[in-house]
Amino acid sequence: MHQKKPQDLNEIAVRISKNAALLTEYLDAQGLPQPSFAADAASELFPNPNNESQVVHAARESILEDSKTLSDLVLGPVERLKWTIWPMIDISVLQVIYRFRLAQAVPLDGGATYTEIAKDTGLSQHRVASVIRQAMTNKIFHEDKRNHVVHTAMSAILVKDPVMWDWVGHFVEEAYPTSAKWTEAMVRYPNSQEPSESPFAVAFRNSAPEGFFKYLADNNVPQARFFGAMKGVGTAPGLQHHHIANGYAWDKLGNATVVDVSLFPQSTCCNVLLFLAGVLRNCSSNMRPCVTDQEQSQVGGSAGHVSIEIAKKFPNLSFVVQDFPHTVHQAEKTLPTELKGRVSYMPHDFFEPQPVHGRAFLMRHICHDWSDKYSIKILQRIVPAMGADSKIIIVENVVLPPGQYSFLEEKWTRNMDLHMFSMLNSQERSEDEWTQLVAAADPRLRIASIEKPPGSDDSIIEIVLSQS
Repeated sequence: MHQKKPQDLNEIAVRISKNAALLTEYLDAQGLPQPSFAADAASELFPNPNNESQVVHAARESILEDSKTLSDLVLGPVERLKWTIWPMIDISVLQVIYRFRLAQAVPLDGGATYTEIAKDTGLSQHRVASVIRQAMTNKIFHEDKRNHVVHTAMSAILVKDPVMWDWVGHFVEEAYPTSAKWTEAMVRYPNSQEPSESPFAVAFRNSAPEGFFKYLADNNVPQARFFGAMKGVGTAPGLQHHHIANGYAWDKLGNATVVDVSLFPQSTCCNVLLFLAGVLRNCSSNMRPCVTDQEQSQVGGSAGHVSIEIAKKFPNLSFVVQDFPHTVHQAEKTLPTELKGRVSYMPHDFFEPQPVHGRAFLMRHICHDWSDKYSIKILQRIVPAMGADSKIIIVENVVLPPGQYSFLEEKWTRNMDLHMFSMLNSQERSEDEWTQLVAAADPRLRIASIEKPPGSDDSIIEIVLSQS
């Protein structure tokens, strides 16, 4: 896809200009602010992405891809390769900003001098200035006058948005040091499928030799940070529950029971229950706001949110939501009255045999957390509970071949695949890899269909059981 586009600089520049004009006109027509680096700028260009037209979306995607192409062409291969290395400094700077809370040391109104920031953080004035001035090259902070720092849109977000603060924190404190251990993990444990032999386990071998999930279970502060980061992921337009409710022919199941399988095995994350029960309600004010009961019900497994969305649309279906014991208790209290009797909850560990014989088994974002070895075990625990007309419905990313995405989609997909390897020794999967995984779990299982709902990041994979 990318290779077929014209490489003429003028042609690319004209296309950027045309699409920039289209975006500007659209924002004006909608009464939305124009993009800005100012501290009070809107955090999202389109506050309601669902209302964004396909033409506008395509224009934005084209600008982003063409700008990158133009920059790469103008730099040339040698200089571009050099600049590919330098982002390690960008991330190191963000880690310092996070660890020493530099953004919080700059008032949103008025700013601060380097001397004031140094006093507030305990760092030397020179070190503070070096870090912040490098961050300025990425539009994070601004020197409005000599030695005086004010916020930009991105630095202000770190102060105003606890979800983005947690997102940055998770990546600079856990994911970033882990990424430096990919090669060591590959050398020490070639082709391993064990979470305890992941790059994360290598990077954190002194505190997390059993892998990332156990690390979260045993460490409250990273656990809270990860929870906040995942809350932000859950708000992405492409991950909304309505894609699942509208993207599959649920009515063809008839009067049936759907088993909504949990996200994490209880045996791996048992201590997360303590967090969900509110242990962190007295957490340090240095970190993130403590979670509410409503937030507690949204972490761990699905807590039934997807099932509730489907149940509202398809009254012929009943749901059994399997999750952590505490999450089950919390979700039962918040279940809409009109769904009582149709949506029920039970504790379950998906590495244990499936106790419910259902018409369908819904698994959302489970297998990408686990290597083939463990994903096969998860599927095998379901098969004995399947009948002749039962289905396993997997909601996951199905990776396309190179060149079939937009620039941003391609980058995100490839990054996520390697991020899953990095943290969990797992992966995202292509259609062929899903087919192989299903067949390895049980030769009677086969993929009947793969559909990607419009606007969804995930595909819906329907698996059936052959009786022959």
